[in-house]
Amino acid sequence: MYQFFKNIFLTKGFNRTLVYDSLTSKIHFFPNDLYDQLLLNNFRIDKKNNEVFEFLNKKGLLQKISDDLVDCFIDLDDEIQIPYDIATLVFELSGSSSKNLYKLKNQNILQYNFIFADYTSLKSIELFVDFINECESDTIELTFLNGFVYSKHLFELIKSVKKIILLNNFAGIKIDDPSTHKNRYLNSWNDIHFRLSINFINYLESLKHHTYFNKKVFINKDCEIKNSQETKEIYGNLNNDNSFDIAKVFKNPTFKKLWSIKKEDTLVCQDCEFRRLCVDNRLPIKIKNNWVHEEECNYNPYISKWSHEDGFKSLKELDIITKNGYLEMNKEKLSLITNELWEG
Repeated sequence: MYQFFKNIFLTKGFNRTLVYDSLTSKIHFFPNDLYDQLLLNNFRIDKKNNEVFEFLNKKGLLQKISDDLVDCFIDLDDEIQIPYDIATLVFELSGSSSKNLYKLKNQNILQYNFIFADYTSLKSIELFVDFINECESDTIELTFLNGFVYSKHLFELIKSVKKIILLNNFAGIKIDDPSTHKNRYLNSWNDIHFRLSINFINYLESLKHHTYFNKKVFINKDCEIKNSQETKEIYGNLNNDNSFDIAKVFKNPTFKKLWSIKKEDTLVCQDCEFRRLCVDNRLPIKIKNNWVHEEECNYNPYISKWSHEDGFKSLKELDIITKNGYLEMNKEKLSLITNELWEG
């Protein structure tokens, strides 16, 4: 008797099933018909079913186990505890906001993401570097957006920082980092644009939370406090307070309203095989009893195509509609198009 290793997780989509190996961070796919067949057999595989066995075993997904021990291997705990008030604090650096950085000291924050979107003065850079050297977070993320003016001084000052630094280059310019430390990770636009977050923590978090909005705080260049850059509601201003009181911000019941919206609660996303590994910054909107997105995703789960791939068609092109709070589609038309894409 064979069964999946306990670090293997399956997510059934509209067309196919995604197989996630949490140890190697690799993903595989197999047909939904096979998923349904495995489900009927409690995901146990007999070697006599040679074709299925060879397919799964070749990918390193199966372990051999005797019949009397098959129930001794328990499933991994899918509960995740994030022992921080804030998982990610996104901070838009400016002359005004940099003067308030000290108010964030001694906060229970896992990771910072600093946004550079325009010219940054020497004073702001120095205040920023002083802060990241003193804060308790081990990981600092720097995101450069269009409008960022390259500063040699910035990279000279962070050269000696021992923390893990992630550099996200969305600015479309060359970034020259003189650091020789191995704690630097540079992501270019092409690497980021279609990237999924293939990691176990994200997978577990997605079971009960929205992986983008959950435990996130955004402070813009005017020091306004929001849940994220995409949300409109403002919950305070660092300029008006002597300190940053996250407990006071969290007391507002609407601040956390997006945190628990899962992909299973959202039309189209609930049919996507990537839903457990996706970090989606689109604002969900509730219509009737369902959550929907006004903006389409880069991936269409109904034809299993990304927008940069040949044959991609949008939901609109396929007459798939969600604006009424429920999913409307022409399944016959969709089936013909899918067969043409994948079998023709």
